[in-house]
Amino acid sequence: MENEICTIDLRKDPFFDDDYTFYEDGKIKRFYDKSSYRHSLESWLKPEEITDETKQLLLDKCPENFKEKIRSILNGHD
Repeated sequence: MENEICTIDLRKDPFFDDDYTFYEDGKIKRFYDKSSYRHSLESWLKPEEITDETKQLLLDKCPENFKEKIRSILNGHD
């Protein structure tokens, strides 16, 4: 099992999950809801698949002690 660094919650609505989990090996997993029926989806992302706006939101919400590692992963350097 991969070693998890942290999970960052970007939900804009209290009823829809939008979590990004970062792993030591540079992997990024997104867990989110697309509808009110609570059909949750999970996907593995590459840094280039994440918009610059979302990357900035992730860094803004990232705990300070993980910020440099998360920044490195988002820039494609793990």
